[in-house]
Amino acid sequence: VKKSLGPVSDEEIQDEIGRRAEEFRRRGLLIEQWNLDDIHAELDRCGLPGSPTKVFRVQAIVLSKKGFTEIPPTEDGVGQLIHELIVERTLG
Repeated sequence: VKKSLGPVSDEEIQDEIGRRAEEFRRRGLLIEQWNLDDIHAELDRCGLPGSPTKVFRVQAIVLSKKGFTEIPPTEDGVGQLIHELIVERTLG
């Protein structure tokens, strides 16, 4: 934001950030960032020693199927969808 506005005050930068965030919110594109206060988490319970987050595997997946498949909104339809995803190795 600072780069696009040029030399402006901190207040003007904050106003522009608020305007842009509201535009994203209006369009359903805003990804909210939560902090400890937002989720009522205890600081001493976050980031416990010995429990780091580790990336197990990174995969590049290329989706190659063309068109679409219509799945009926039933239990059988969901079963069909899950089966197809497993067969195509998209799931599992």
